[in-house]
Amino acid sequence: SVRGRSEDPSLTEAGRLQGEKLAALLTRPGQPSAVPQEYDGQNVTGFHITHLYCSLMLRAVQTGTILAQALGLSLAAWEDVHEVGGIHWSEEEEGEPSGRPGKNRAYYEEHYPHLGLPADLGEEGWWARPFEPREERPGRAARRASR
Repeated sequence: SVRGRSEDPSLTEAGRLQGEKLAALLTRPGQPSAVPQEYDGQNVTGFHITHLYCSLMLRAVQTGTILAQALGLSLAAWEDVHEVGGIHWSEEEEGEPSGRPGKNRAYYEEHYPHLGLPADLGEEGWWARPFEPREERPGRAARRASR
């Protein structure tokens, strides 16, 4: 961990501006009737985004919200998509990181009512387990890739 690190930080002003710029890019009009047979380097046909997914980490939800609103799409949260280690904290740089619970169902329902939450997300927090050990990370990635 790094001194001054937040366990689940909000978007910074720079992050919010980057999200808005990405939303502007993704909503640029294309020509959907012109489906290219080859590489579309100029994105003539647009992005054709139909689904948006995000981590339950706060800044990912905030970025996803910016995009969902701009694109007129729903936003679904996936618990398995997150930073290495999950929600964690360490008092010192050399200290052993410890898991933190993360935001819970009530928090997301109050602040992000548009967010599609996992059915089993409860009140204890979406992470609510120890720091994710290295050996568990490939399994999490495989679960996500198989969906």
